Amino acid sequence: MGYKILVASDGSDNSRRAVEYAARLVARNRAVKVTVISVARMVTGLESLLAPESLVALAEASVEQARRVAEGARRSLEENGIPAEVVVEKGDPAEIICDLAEKGNYDFIVMGMRGSGGFKGVEAGSVSRRVVKQASCPVTLVR
Repeated sequence: MGYKILVASDGSDNSRRAVEYAARLVARNRAVKVTVISVARMVTGLESLLAPESLVALAEASVEQARRVAEGARRSLEENGIPAEVVVEKGDPAEIICDLAEKGNYDFIVMGMRGSGGFKGVEAGSVSRRVVKQASCPVTLVR
């Protein structure tokens, strides 16, 4: 097996461009394994405001949204003839992306520069900035 690419997707325009970028990279070298990861960010601090069943429903909805995002990215890659695995996790996106990259021995990470939670004036989003600082492999940011 050649290179292993981890593509982080949150459904933002930048993450969609990151998927397209990864597809162009892989088109040049088909001996690449691609994994799409989408992380459901868990909302904290609402425990005193919401009933437990509402918190569970909110968490389930977040995970389902992450699954839809990852499956959409996988379909986009497969439309370009590139098979991809999907990983959906919940928690802190930067930590989970870096953990998976290290434990899975990925050669590099491709992700959007600013994701769905970014502020328009910020050059690099907080998740992408943390991934660049913490990742055990090179990171390509796409905008």
